Amino acid sequence: PRPFSLAAPRPNFPLLMKSTGPNPIRPAFHAAIQAAVAELAASQPTYDWVGVYLVEGDALTLRDEHYLGELTAETSIPLSEGLCGAAARGGETVVVDDVRSDPRHIVCSISTRSEIVVPMVAAGQVIGVLDVDSDTPAAFGPDDRRELEAVAAALAAAWAMEQRPAAV
Repeated sequence: PRPFSLAAPRPNFPLLMKSTGPNPIRPAFHAAIQAAVAELAASQPTYDWVGVYLVEGDALTLRDEHYLGELTAETSIPLSEGLCGAAARGGETVVVDDVRSDPRHIVCSISTRSEIVVPMVAAGQVIGVLDVDSDTPAAFGPDDRRELEAVAAALAAAWAMEQRPAAV
């Protein structure tokens, strides 16, 4: 069985979480991100880059250990820019079959041809995005979308669990 099988209905979440500074990542959430990224990267040969950007202030921030694939210089993306920003602002999954024809696309790798970005929503707010790039045009179908949305929901649930006060 897949460790990230939480799949709840996903209503529209247009709200955006904005913190005043860097969000400390607690160990269990950090481990969940690493496990999800590793599992997804290994699951499909067309998933050439997989990463999780987290909302920090007015930007989406990528930590070195939260992605697998080609090295990227795009470790901080303003919420007002790119496909990742569009998914975070709108609270909806963004699928682009040909990134070369979408002006919102930020070029991180010249070989990337398609991309899917899934918002991670907890308590009505976007806390980050799950971003998957492919060197194959139109690589993401309905099954990919369902799977990635389930993983994003599971990561958001892991984040929410860690936000609860510790029991005494």
